[in-house]
Amino acid sequence: MTADADASFVIRLAAELTAMPIDSTSLDDVLLAVVDIVARRFDSARAVELAVFAVHGDDVATARFGEPTLADGLVDPAGEVASVVVENVDLGDKGSVRWTMWTTEADDVSGRLFGIVANQTAPTVQAAVEMAQMRRALNTRDLIGQAKGMLMERYDVDADEAFALVTRLSQESNTKVAEVARLIVEAGPQG
Repeated sequence: MTADADASFVIRLAAELTAMPIDSTSLDDVLLAVVDIVARRFDSARAVELAVFAVHGDDVATARFGEPTLADGLVDPAGEVASVVVENVDLGDKGSVRWTMWTTEADDVSGRLFGIVANQTAPTVQAAVEMAQMRRALNTRDLIGQAKGMLMERYDVDADEAFALVTRLSQESNTKVAEVARLIVEAGPQG
């Protein structure tokens, strides 16, 4: 591709990322859409993978287009030597994003363009991660509220005492508060 075509792609990528409805789309669907956009540009890529990591290094979500070549990108089934291009983007206190591309046509230009793409997609991926975290937090909050309500009714206690009971059960069982709340709600009013 020419420099003009690469610049045109970066502009189109920015437009597609801006138009992506992250507020109404799951994290997995956003990642798949971003990977699809990138894979279309790097048509020599045997596979493209986008992995999102939490601050502590755990894999939060992964999306992949294609399959890596044999031996993680060293040789493809046709016997062509393939290269692995990796770009890491730090999202600060939100974690990091790692792009990996397995290709038979890696050169400095495509490597630099891949780096630009990784950095340009990072804000969209970060926003999608934040939206998924907010959804999880809201769901957890609702679940804890339901459990507190059930405990308040069952044991004739106020909200603070019900929450103290949930947190004590959490600590004693070494279980997350949200999981204790889920178990209380699943047990139902008579549980």
